[in-house]
Amino acid sequence: MPRITRDSLLSHKAYLDQRNEWRQTVIPFKKLRTVLIGNNASLMFENELTVRYQLQEMIRVDKSMAADDLEHELAIYNELVPTRHCLKATLMFEFVDADVRTTKLDQMLGVEHAIWMNVNHLGKRYATPNRMLGEPSGDRVSSVYFLSFQLEDADVADFIAGEPVALGIDHPAYNHSVDEISPQTQSVLIEDLKSSSQAS
Repeated sequence: MPRITRDSLLSHKAYLDQRNEWRQTVIPFKKLRTVLIGNNASLMFENELTVRYQLQEMIRVDKSMAADDLEHELAIYNELVPTRHCLKATLMFEFVDADVRTTKLDQMLGVEHAIWMNVNHLGKRYATPNRMLGEPSGDRVSSVYFLSFQLEDADVADFIAGEPVALGIDHPAYNHSVDEISPQTQSVLIEDLKSSSQAS
């Protein structure tokens, strides 16, 4: 798996000089990697570039970040870089009204275990939440979750072959699915799987 290291990150000043170019590249790239599930949930698939951008933004905000703190963040955020047979994603629930958001989220206890991917009808692969990234314990609900989709050999082969990929959330308080992600989104995720396989 490719790892982002401290030496590979730009300095605070160098990143500021290039930030506009980064944003012009990364923001539309992230949109391409995002799948809406129902009206209030979005699943954004991470890769080395999106994680690197997040780290650079953290350095921009905290330009005095100590070396130890940066190493800690690197260890955490490298867990969001996809690996062979494993896609990583950030799930966000968004509600315009704050009171509605609180009520809805309170009804979604355990939702982090209800998100699935199904490649070519081979079976639902439920995501695993990544506790390293500060997610709440099982008795609290968050609006953001960091997930890993562990795929089997047949899933990966069919995914790369362009077979349909479905996504969904099976929870009593939020039950929605997407029968087939767009070819454009699938195409960039195929590159993730190919790159991770070559690097492993």
